[in-house]
Amino acid sequence: MHNTPSSAAIVAIGNEVLNGSVVNTNAAFIALQLTALGIAVESHAVVQDQIAAIAKTVKHCLETHTVVILTGGLGPTDDDLTAEGLALTLNFPLVEDLEMASKIERIFQEKNMAMAIINRRQARRPERCTFFNNPVGTAPGITYSNSQSILLAFPGVPRELEAMWPAAAGLIGEWFEQYQPVRTQPIFSTLYLTGLGESELVSRLTNYFKADYLKKHPLHRHVDENDPNRSKGKTSPEFSYATYVTSKIIRLEIQTHSNSSPEAMRTASQDLNAFTAKIKAAFLKYVLPFDTDLTGHAHLYNPDTMLAAALCTRLKNAGHRLSIAESCTGGLISSLITDVPGSSAVTVFNGVAYGNAEKTSVLGVSAETLEREGAVSKAVALEMAQGILKLSQTDVALAITGIAGPSGGTAEKPVGTAWVAVVFSDPISENSSKNVPENNSMPEAACHQITLHPQLSRQTIKQGFAQQALLLVYQLLYKRNADQPQGNYQAENK
Repeated sequence: MHNTPSSAAIVAIGNEVLNGSVVNTNAAFIALQLTALGIAVESHAVVQDQIAAIAKTVKHCLETHTVVILTGGLGPTDDDLTAEGLALTLNFPLVEDLEMASKIERIFQEKNMAMAIINRRQARRPERCTFFNNPVGTAPGITYSNSQSILLAFPGVPRELEAMWPAAAGLIGEWFEQYQPVRTQPIFSTLYLTGLGESELVSRLTNYFKADYLKKHPLHRHVDENDPNRSKGKTSPEFSYATYVTSKIIRLEIQTHSNSSPEAMRTASQDLNAFTAKIKAAFLKYVLPFDTDLTGHAHLYNPDTMLAAALCTRLKNAGHRLSIAESCTGGLISSLITDVPGSSAVTVFNGVAYGNAEKTSVLGVSAETLEREGAVSKAVALEMAQGILKLSQTDVALAITGIAGPSGGTAEKPVGTAWVAVVFSDPISENSSKNVPENNSMPEAACHQITLHPQLSRQTIKQGFAQQALLLVYQLLYKRNADQPQGNYQAENK
C-alpha cells in the first residue's frame, strides 16, 4: 500500500556517495523535478555497491511508493551493480540487449574510439524491463512499471541524468495518465522574507493557519452552490506552510492540495494566490520584492544571490545606482551583485582597497583616521563609503572593512568583526518624517557593526559579512522608499 497516491523515493547507489567522497547533487535535481510534476518526494536513500543491499532497498521502495528513481551503478565496471540489483528485486533474469549493444558500439565508432569489452555490460537489463535514451553518454536508463508503480534508473553522472530527464518525465506522465488520471496534487506559492527571525515569523503566522481563520476572513471567490462539498463544510480550502532559512533569507512555502483536473487546479490556485496575498500584506515590510531578475526572466531560487537580486530590484525601482568599496570581503559583495542578470543597470563602479595605503590614495581615507581608529572602525568604513561615492557619482555607496581571520584579531577587535557604512548622495528632505542629518548638504549615512563567531572559517565569515552588508543597504532603501511596488507571485503546480 503506497503512502500517498503519488509519492516518490529517490535512491542513490554508490560507495562514493555513501562515504561522502561525492556530493549527491542528483537527489536535489530529481526532487525539484518530481515536485514540479506534483509528486511528493517522501524518501531519500543511499545504498552501497552491493547487489543484496540494492535489491532490499528497491524492493521496499516499490512496495511503499508510486515513483522510484535510482541513480548510479549503470556504468561498465565490476562495481556497477544496479542492473543486477534490479534483476534480483524483480526476480527477472538479466539479459543482454543486442540492439543496445550495437548502439553503444556505434557511439564509440562515431568518436573514433575502440569500445572495450566491459562496455557491453551497459547493454544488460532485467527481462521485461526496457531502456530509455541517454543522449550524452553510453549508459542507457532502465525502466520498469506495473499498475502500482514506475521505476526509472539513471546513470550517476549529473549531466547525463539532466539530459535524460525530459524523456523520463514523459514516461512518468504516460504512466499516470494510464493508472492515475485524476490524483491529488500539491500546489505551492512561495514568499521570500528577510529582516526578521524564523521563530518570530512562525509565531506570527500561527493565527493565519488556524482552522477558523478563513471563517472569519473568507477568501473572495465564487463558490458553486451545487458543489457537493458545500453541505459538508469543506468549501474553505486548507493550507499548510514550511519555512527554510539560509543566507539571511527565509523561504516561506504555502501549500494546498487539489485533484489534478484542470477546473479543480484552477480554483485551488486562485484560492492559494488569494490566501498568499493576505500573508504578504501582513509581512509586507519583510517580503523580498521580486519575481523576475532585472532582465525580466523568471528568478531562480539561489540562497547565495537572492538578497543581492532583491537589492538590485529595489535599487532599480528607486532609480538608484550603487557603488561598493570593499576591504575584508575582497570583491565578494560586488560579485554577488554582478551575478544578478541585468545588474549593470544599478551598479557601475566598485573596487577593492585591501591595503591602508590604497584606502588613502584611492578612496581618500584620512591617514590620521587610520592611525587613530585603525582600519577596522566605523570612521574608516564611513570615509571609504564617502570616497567611493565621490569617485563614482552614484546615488548610494556601500563600504566594508573587517577581520575575516583566522589571524589578525585582537581582544578589542576579534576575528569576525566588521564595520559597514552606507552613504546616500541625496539627503532626506527636511519635510520628511524620517530622520534628517543636521547638515542637509552632507549625504545621509548609516554605519553598522557586524560580529560573527571567530571560530567560523574565513570563507564563512566573508560570506556572512557580505550578506549582512547587502541586508543593511536593502533595509535602508526600504525605509527611504516604503511606497515602492512589491513583487508579485503566482501559485506553482509542483
